[in-house]
Amino acid sequence: MLQDVTQRKATIATTTKRDGDQNAAFLKSIAALFEHGVAVELSKLFPVSSSLKKISIPTYPFQRQRHYPTSVPSRNRLKISKTIVETSLRRIRFPVDEPLYDLLSHHQIEGRRVSPGAALADFFARASPSKSVRSVTFNAPLVLVSPNADVMSEIDIDGQFTMFDSESMKVCTGVLASEAPAIPRITIEDGPFDIIDQIAVYESFPDVHFGAPFRNIQEIKMYATHADALISLRPSQHPNLDRIRRLDPCLHMFGAIAPRKIPEILDTNGLFLPNSLEDLILYTDDIPDTFICRYQLPFSITRNKQVISTALEVLSLEGEVMLSCRKYIVAWIPAGMVLQNQRDTTPDKRFSKNWLQPSWISQPSFSELDSTVSDPKTETMLCISPEESVSRVSAAFSAFSKETHFLSLPTTGDVGQSWWGGISKYTDAGEITVVLDLSTCDVAPTSPHFTSIYRHVLVLLQVLGSCKATISNFVVVSQRSIPIDAHSQNGASLEASATAAPGASALVQGMIRVFRRETALDEVVWALDLPALNSVGDADLLKLISEEMTMRLQGLSKHRTVGYRRGADGGLSRMVSVLRPIPTGTVKKFEGVTVIVGLGDIGSALGLALVSNGSSKVIFIGRRSRYHPEVIIIISQIFLNSVY
Repeated sequence: MLQDVTQRKATIATTTKRDGDQNAAFLKSIAALFEHGVAVELSKLFPVSSSLKKISIPTYPFQRQRHYPTSVPSRNRLKISKTIVETSLRRIRFPVDEPLYDLLSHHQIEGRRVSPGAALADFFARASPSKSVRSVTFNAPLVLVSPNADVMSEIDIDGQFTMFDSESMKVCTGVLASEAPAIPRITIEDGPFDIIDQIAVYESFPDVHFGAPFRNIQEIKMYATHADALISLRPSQHPNLDRIRRLDPCLHMFGAIAPRKIPEILDTNGLFLPNSLEDLILYTDDIPDTFICRYQLPFSITRNKQVISTALEVLSLEGEVMLSCRKYIVAWIPAGMVLQNQRDTTPDKRFSKNWLQPSWISQPSFSELDSTVSDPKTETMLCISPEESVSRVSAAFSAFSKETHFLSLPTTGDVGQSWWGGISKYTDAGEITVVLDLSTCDVAPTSPHFTSIYRHVLVLLQVLGSCKATISNFVVVSQRSIPIDAHSQNGASLEASATAAPGASALVQGMIRVFRRETALDEVVWALDLPALNSVGDADLLKLISEEMTMRLQGLSKHRTVGYRRGADGGLSRMVSVLRPIPTGTVKKFEGVTVIVGLGDIGSALGLALVSNGSSKVIFIGRRSRYHPEVIIIISQIFLNSVY
């Protein structure tokens, strides 16, 4: 057959494959010959009785579909890009009118009309051909200040959507599902249950006003594996509004169940609001006036009881599934933070007053602590240190715990199961204080121990982020890893603290800041940066740790970072970080190239301010495409304010 090959370049097609499938190797060789122009009699490969036959398939050189832009990008790509984006977006308006505005007077949070999150999720699910949403995340409550509010949504060709309120603030984002999964199978279980009546249900919402039109949960039956809410309402003359009234209880019934399953959250000053929904599916548009909403129990609890999730289904009285959600997530929001004043995002006002810089000020410890709190202690403390024996710092902290466990942080090797299990067995339940002592472990990035340390710390954060125990305190102790300005104390001289190359403890301090934000443990996670330990005696070390822990346990100190430095007089100064405004006109022009990672509010504000002040070269690095509508707006503002 090689004689049929007309090309000059030799082609070798092997028909044997060591330790492999001989049939597959032979067919691959035949295909290679066919590809190079050999007329292969494929019919001889199969028996006469075979039902196989040739079919026509597309050949790419003649049936290719082009997906390239019709113009070549150039220095004028801003206008071209915007046109491309606009044509690929589908814009739909969330219906806001007088009847909805009047109805929401019965659905208020902190005294303001708020559209239920269920209405937004349902809006996008019904806009999808599959009647399902892969995910929807609520960025902010949709507050309606007038019946003429313009609430617009954008859906791109990939099904990604964003909703903006009338102030162009992002309300929610998500992705439509291309196809809906199969209807789940629901099993009906009999067994003992507790009943929460309607009065008790709506007494569980002290910070939310539910008027009569939204009080549609008649009762909730609590079983061992699930909770069923009987939802029934009287229809009105507005069917679209009745649909909102039907779906809203499916999300807010969480507020009546959670305090009974997680009684600790009753002490929190705030409320749980919908955070996101995953795999929301509508199996029918016709939801009756009376139905059952079921939550699966137990709840999944993470981030120190700040984030809670469950699966839910909406069932007819006959047990037919009408709606399902694989994962419904709620997050705790502090009181007073649920609804914020709308920000002025106009370019000429956004950057004129808000430039701040971190500064360090001296703030002595409280000289008179509450004498009524005698010997304050936590229940359980977990002290983690690279030292094989108990370090000076860990020993000082252990005095504030009734039960202390010491773990050694590995500085070599990969993360092992024994290290993981050694942490998790102390985080199953109860209340814990965690002390991560890195004061003697400031290895440089060039050290072979550097990578091992931060990987083991990352495992620790993963365990703590998903633990069932309540974290009452989490302190990271380091030694001269935070660069405190040597002249921040009203001009007084402090010991220089910046190091030539930040070590492992400086990296961990950055990891802790992210962990604090991601777990919403703002007042729990804090850093304590010490001076050179060889200059601090045991008595002084015990005194400053005792004062810090006592202030924490009495709620007198909530600083995220506390540093101690030697003053000119040789004494220890307690330094805390604050943000102070930068005087107008002091933002300097930067020469060379500025690289900004992220195209959010901070990144765009920084880029615009730099360009407006004369900086000529700014590079943005972000995950969003340059053709994203918000990115186009940011870039256009920068171009308008550029010097050339």
